[in-house]
Amino acid sequence: GKINLLQKQIDSSLEELFSKENRFMSHITIVRIKYVKDIKAFHEKINNLPVNPMKFQIKEFKLMSSKLESLVPHYEVIESYELL
Repeated sequence: GKINLLQKQIDSSLEELFSKENRFMSHITIVRIKYVKDIKAFHEKINNLPVNPMKFQIKEFKLMSSKLESLVPHYEVIESYELL
């Protein structure tokens, strides 16, 4: 899809600084969980959640910095890019 094309364009523009991504997986983080009492029950619950496919348009993306400070992630926008 178009997200893979965007990733390839980013890879190409950064090839002097980084090696190319071998296995790109686009994702959206919906929730972060710090502690689970029963990991087996949690996996069962998650694996049985209904997930409906959806389509949406991406109008911009942001290059983010993520730093772990005292076990708490701190996110900072480095740059925003509008997509045409």
